[in-house]
Amino acid sequence: LAPLLRQLCSRMGDSKEAARTHTTQALFRLLRPPVGDIVTPMAIAGLILRHLMPNKDDDAAAQSPFPAAPKAGRGAVVGWLCRIGALRDLVKEYPKKIVTQPGSTHPGEWLRLKDGLVHSDPDVRHEVARLYALVCKAHLRTSGDAEAQVLGREAWVAALQDLPPKGNAQLRKLLKLPERSQQSDSSPKKARNPTVPWEVPRSLAEWAQCSQETLAALRAPGRGEEQAALTALRALGHAVIGEPGKHGGPPTEEAFAGICRAIQHVLGSEVGGDRGIFKCSVDLCHASVDKLAPFLSGLDINMGLGKAFPVLLERASSGSVKLAVASDKLVQQLAKHPKIGCEAVTKMVISAIGRADNAEMLTRPTMLLHTLLGEYGLRLCAQRDIITLLLCALGGQMERLQQQSEVDLVRPQLIGVLGTVNRFSQETV
Repeated sequence: LAPLLRQLCSRMGDSKEAARTHTTQALFRLLRPPVGDIVTPMAIAGLILRHLMPNKDDDAAAQSPFPAAPKAGRGAVVGWLCRIGALRDLVKEYPKKIVTQPGSTHPGEWLRLKDGLVHSDPDVRHEVARLYALVCKAHLRTSGDAEAQVLGREAWVAALQDLPPKGNAQLRKLLKLPERSQQSDSSPKKARNPTVPWEVPRSLAEWAQCSQETLAALRAPGRGEEQAALTALRALGHAVIGEPGKHGGPPTEEAFAGICRAIQHVLGSEVGGDRGIFKCSVDLCHASVDKLAPFLSGLDINMGLGKAFPVLLERASSGSVKLAVASDKLVQQLAKHPKIGCEAVTKMVISAIGRADNAEMLTRPTMLLHTLLGEYGLRLCAQRDIITLLLCALGGQMERLQQQSEVDLVRPQLIGVLGTVNRFSQETV
């Protein structure tokens, strides 16, 4: 069975959803008797873990007669999400067989998930963190109550050496561990602002017909540099509002990707909470889609928005009512756009719901989802992939809710969303 299992694990990274789905179903069918007496859930989990980053396992790669799925591009992301989803189902359905050493304070084979915690895609990082926390809790469940498990959970987190501060904080929150104290005085700035500087492409300045120095403020904007960042965003806005079809320099799709990257970087920095910065970013995103769309393909637009949209929703959730209204208008405009559509926007909003780590961050995306479902309910609720994504996001949030105050605030909203979906398409649910 070994060659068959290795081939199935490789096909979990296939670019076609049907291939990934049937492959996963085939793996789970192998766990039923009589084959299930030979193939254990932990053996399947171990194979899937080794295929998360197949190039790191030269021996496994050499034994497999079939090449693994390519790592680059969107295919690598869907492969990660498919494998993580399968691992999560294995842990939930076969907890006693997955946990071979109850009370273990070292992740062992599960340490391979570290590659996902530093992945470039935020959805992958979020799902891997949830899985790692779930496995950790399953191993330490026999150690007593939550307080008695603290040392074990700390050991699991410590095993992930050199984890970025943001990923470490997210994991500690999922494991209900206290936040680490501030770093020593020698590196306080790094602890406060882990944002990696962005080297602004020279071609973007050439396309916008402005100096490189003007856009240099977007590299790593910090406290007190709000005006310089605002000037840089406005320079890009003036270039967009001008005559984009007559710009020289790089192609329009490259410029649009640079604009979306600039919005993502500025809103994710220390100045992202400034009202003027946020309002200018929303206006720039609106104008870019409106003016540059005729020169772009739908794929280029969606890939660019996939970078800027998550952080934009995050800032809208923590800002004032006026900022939230501005972001809502942008969402409605994107949903009506012929090259974007309500399906793509709904998926981005659902992803924001899945990544929300507190009740406050969850409220705004949930309200947006209500609005989208109310306006495009018949079209959205009949699509199984969207409903599957929605149920996974809502299920994750239901699992996370612990404090009664959060439960009272969030649960009615999430149930309301499910009720809306069920009203439009009971068969799909």
